Amino acid sequence: MNKQSALFTAGAVTLTALFIHSVAVNAADLPAKDTASDVELICLTEQPAIVEGESATLQAWASTLEGRPISTPISFEWEVDAGQIETQAPATRWDLSTVRVEPQAARRRVIATVKATRPGRSEVRCMVEVFIGKKEATIPDRGTPGGESLLSARHFLLPAKPEAPGYGLYSYLLFNAPPKDAEETARYLKTIEGSLLVLQDVDDYLSRHVRPKSLNVTYIPLKETPNRGKSVAEWAANVLAAYDYAAAQILLSRVQRAHQDGPYLLSVLAPLSEPGMPAHLWENLTGVVPELAWNWIKFFTYLAAQQRSWSDESLQRFGLTLRNLIAVGGKVTPDAMKALETAIQFRPKM
Repeated sequence: MNKQSALFTAGAVTLTALFIHSVAVNAADLPAKDTASDVELICLTEQPAIVEGESATLQAWASTLEGRPISTPISFEWEVDAGQIETQAPATRWDLSTVRVEPQAARRRVIATVKATRPGRSEVRCMVEVFIGKKEATIPDRGTPGGESLLSARHFLLPAKPEAPGYGLYSYLLFNAPPKDAEETARYLKTIEGSLLVLQDVDDYLSRHVRPKSLNVTYIPLKETPNRGKSVAEWAANVLAAYDYAAAQILLSRVQRAHQDGPYLLSVLAPLSEPGMPAHLWENLTGVVPELAWNWIKFFTYLAAQQRSWSDESLQRFGLTLRNLIAVGGKVTPDAMKALETAIQFRPKM
């Protein structure tokens, strides 16, 4: 069993789609800044976008800045600007069933803030956004109101059609080689399924006048546009059958680092096809348990959706928060955390 298989065997719990905003970062890996606490507080909701009459769940986790559990007692207190919190606990239900959107508006933004407190330590806070839309404003099959509430999207990268300019972040789902066995095939398919389920096509946002710079577009290199089929599983199989491994190998070579078969999520601030070795976030899913592979996609895309602006520093912070989120949310062991540090890395521009 390799290191990453051990990581996800140790942390083999089913994780759900997340929408996250973390207010603490790993100061050791970032430029020097004042830090008010040694706690990384992560909060989320499984329902980042709902329609009138629905509610949401909330979850908060606290860890050390290195992603390890905190052993001392810690209390959580939620505050909301609309609706009601059912109980003051790390996991709770946010009752939004009576909250309405103004008649002249297409959506309404509501905020929940959680405060984490330990005896003798300063408190830390984390904020969760939920967008409430009118039913007639939803995007079909996704329930995402308004267009700009979820800023992560996908697009098939076809031959002779390079990446479009102007996006806020460019991400790529890359396989270095065809799957060698049934387990690897399952891992590839689960990763693709996650992309198809979590991410709306970028054209659906652009057609609603969402600005490209507000989007994190995830490209999947294909030889041809696949048939959607009758189910997500069939669609994912068609995507894998049309996958362009040669294009993926060229893109992987742009970051000049050793790689295995993947899957990889690679994020950069400009198209990867442009000259020079860019600053990049590297997420290696090689060896990940297939059933958990698509949860990495969910963590990645919903965290990216919460990021409103991008720079080298914010991309680095993003990677650190993602690493800690997987470690604490998945309840991985301290030994497994070492493997996670290798699996998710930021490299500066060279």
